[in-house]
Amino acid sequence: MNLKFSELIATIRQEIAAITESLMKNSPVYRNNPKLAEFVKSFIGTAPDSSASDRDSSVKSEPTKATDRKPEATLATVKPATNIKPHTISEKENLTEEEMKELIKRLEALEARVTRLEKAICTPVAKATGGNLTVVKMIELNPIRAYKFEKDGRLKFSLWHLDEKEVAKTKELINSGDHGMLKTESIWYDNCVLLSDGSLYEYSTIGNTLREVKAFATLIGYPIPDKAKTDILSAAIVNERGADGWCISNGQMLKSNGYVYSLKPIKLKELVEECTKESDSFVFGIEPPTFEGKSPEEAFEAFLNFRAAIKPRPLPSKEEIMKQYEEEVRKYKLKHS
Repeated sequence: MNLKFSELIATIRQEIAAITESLMKNSPVYRNNPKLAEFVKSFIGTAPDSSASDRDSSVKSEPTKATDRKPEATLATVKPATNIKPHTISEKENLTEEEMKELIKRLEALEARVTRLEKAICTPVAKATGGNLTVVKMIELNPIRAYKFEKDGRLKFSLWHLDEKEVAKTKELINSGDHGMLKTESIWYDNCVLLSDGSLYEYSTIGNTLREVKAFATLIGYPIPDKAKTDILSAAIVNERGADGWCISNGQMLKSNGYVYSLKPIKLKELVEECTKESDSFVFGIEPPTFEGKSPEEAFEAFLNFRAAIKPRPLPSKEEIMKQYEEEVRKYKLKHS
């Protein structure tokens, strides 16, 4: 589940618990009505432990499950969130039994709405109507570039024909803040698409002309009309054989605007390994994610969060770069003398 949504749901539940707690403490109707008291206790039991929102915020919250709830919760275990001002009911504002029943009905309806929202967010996306696949999330990841470092933390330099003139020029560049003499490396991009059956692919554009759309039609056995036009043919294919603006089949996908893409299966674990193999030159803002127990959409989101937190390793001071360069020149000359 998206973290912001899970926090919102937790906050709503805690607000409900705070209101209900006040009712339990202050209403004589509650104290004099055992059945009502039993209902209120069970209702408070649906509120999650307030410490849930304090758990590791760098990963997505797990979906709320019935087994995670604590029906035996008492007043002592129900704590409103620190940013919520608990509702209180003074003794002068005691509710009648009918008023309290009405309030409980409203709380119960709100709880039902929260549960439906939570379920909608947490449930993995199913196949589109009719069994046709569609796109859940499609994203282009740009490469992350960094200067190349050795395992011992030293920089990698590009060294050619190290005569005195070239060495002097390179030193001038270092002093001016130019780093063109340093080698670089990249965590390359992956154009990723998550489909509604939970599968993940790297996609690449084949084209968006009539030729590509006709080839896709042939691939799926769709009859091509005479004098076909790109936009009309692609829209017809998607309308008849696809769902939600896409037709996905046989390792390719067609968008209703005529773009055709090829698909190559990928695994999130391999994408994480691809990122971490260049760990000498990059700084990882969060730990590599684990995907066990997550829905495909949650797992993909966890990977995107991990990748977004990767930054190039910062360069040392100008003086340190100069020192390392002079040492590399010395070693290079000894080796090639």
